[in-house]
Amino acid sequence: MKLLKYIIKRKVFISLLVILIIFLGSYAFLNLDRELTPVVDLNGASIEVDAGDLTVADVKSNITTPLEQELQKIDGVNKIESTTYFGGSSIQASFEDGYDKDLGRELETIVQSFKNNSSVIKKVDVSRNGSGTKYGFILDISGGDMSEMTEFASSVLKPRLEQLPEVQDVKFSGIKDLGMILKEPKNHY
Repeated sequence: MKLLKYIIKRKVFISLLVILIIFLGSYAFLNLDRELTPVVDLNGASIEVDAGDLTVADVKSNITTPLEQELQKIDGVNKIESTTYFGGSSIQASFEDGYDKDLGRELETIVQSFKNNSSVIKKVDVSRNGSGTKYGFILDISGGDMSEMTEFASSVLKPRLEQLPEVQDVKFSGIKDLGMILKEPKNHY
């Protein structure tokens, strides 16, 4: 109650205080840096390796394991996770907090050097994790026949996306998920 009486008695002071707050807020709003999509760095990098038609065992022994060992030697790399599949490998490298900004370039240099020394690697794509990467939109197509999904993606989806003025490049990659279901035979006694 005393605070309310104080505010009522000091009308001029409170009015000036409100005007000052509005003025400072307007000044801050007009001078604030704004971006529609600010660059966000997520302390890591993704490495996609295309090895053509190599089997999973060959990709694991010739590419994934040796490349992981090379990447572990880099100071500032915190953790490495990989997925090996038929014809390729996907490696995720996490950087330590407060890492050097040149760490991404060093990682890319090592990966490119590894590619140049290997005859089985067809293509390597290294990209930093975050919003400043080359590809900002990821679309997952799954649940159908592989040849139908590939045909749809390459003949329908890709041309339509490339027609958009905002789109610079469209890249497709995928994994064929092979599985096996084992059923126990029914015993007829």
